[in-house]
Amino acid sequence: MDKIHLKSLIVEQRERFLSKKGLFTRDALAPLCDLLDRREIVVLSGVRRCGKSSLMRLACDELITRRNVATADILYLNFEDERFIDFTTQDFEKIHELFDELRGSSGTTWFFLDEIQNVKGWEKWLNRLYEFEDVRVVVTGSNASLLESDARSALTGRNRQLAVYPLSFREFLVWKGIDTTSPDAMQREDRVRIKKAFAEYLGIGGFGRDTRIQDLQSGLRISQREVDFTDLRECFGGVLQPRRHPTIAGVSADDRLDVAVEDG
Repeated sequence: MDKIHLKSLIVEQRERFLSKKGLFTRDALAPLCDLLDRREIVVLSGVRRCGKSSLMRLACDELITRRNVATADILYLNFEDERFIDFTTQDFEKIHELFDELRGSSGTTWFFLDEIQNVKGWEKWLNRLYEFEDVRVVVTGSNASLLESDARSALTGRNRQLAVYPLSFREFLVWKGIDTTSPDAMQREDRVRIKKAFAEYLGIGGFGRDTRIQDLQSGLRISQREVDFTDLRECFGGVLQPRRHPTIAGVSADDRLDVAVEDG
């Protein structure tokens, strides 16, 4: 990729990433912040849409507001952007050079790299950063891709993994504005609200985007298709075919999909 194109992506993606406001504070933020000063590469793994990118954005807020890290010292790249389709491992060094040019200063830098598994050989570049550069790195990716043998071998002893899950029921209650910590939380009216919220949670789960979906059936279909047909394809590396299975938990067979793996 040419440097002019890469430089524009560096500037645009960071501005867009840091402009995100009003994110829900996750329980996983505290352990992530504890890892930010460590030398090891921080790996956030989890299924798609569980909140890994939002968690990285919250970590940036911690760096900027509480640790006085300049925004110029932060690099954010999302490798699911189709404009990275021709990106190769050779372009990583160009990214680093261009970032240093834009930054114009020295000292520790912070790299937040989203869905980095889309670039083959990513772990070798991170290994070199760990060895020779004053860089703190946080990466995200799906469970299957980040746990491949090549990645595990290259980063053995040099990474700390933090599993990210969809919203827990406690987080879901906080998101809904239901306080369970006050002495009055167990009054009859509050118990009714909690039971109603639990029924909703069972219906749509804890995926951040799907918690805004009022149609429970639609929310479930969206979540399941994304997890089944994207994460399982990466995991098995075969050809996935949809396959119906009987009604589960009150969801009709047409709303639930299974997958069959074919060798290919």
